[in-house]
Amino acid sequence: MWKVLTAVLLLTLSTPVLATGEMKVDPCKLFSGEDGLQRDILTLYLQHQYEATYRDLNAEERANFLKAIWQQDSNITHIRVFESRTADKYAVVFSYLFENYLNDKPLVQIYCVERINGSLAMFLSPETLEGLISKDGPEQ
Repeated sequence: MWKVLTAVLLLTLSTPVLATGEMKVDPCKLFSGEDGLQRDILTLYLQHQYEATYRDLNAEERANFLKAIWQQDSNITHIRVFESRTADKYAVVFSYLFENYLNDKPLVQIYCVERINGSLAMFLSPETLEGLISKDGPEQ
């Protein structure tokens, strides 16, 4: 219990205060420079609103995909692909890992959505997605 209270207090104290006195607590918003969004919150929204299912790309698929879209040097560490029966294309969401440590141990680990060209997701046909994640995909 004390560890949780200490973590909340440290996060609150280390959070910048705006001129209005409002505190920005969401780490995804703090470091993105724009309206940030946590990956898991977006996941819950898509599951609830669109009955979407998802799968996470493995390391090889992620590397192939990022290379194909010229993002291999970005801070993207995770790619989640959503499918819904209400849409004919997949929604691909990119995220990076925000970590905060206390006494050299992870205190906060949150995946934050990384916007690509200002969008929360890329919308791709199944064929295009398969081409981008395969070893023989385009641009490789």
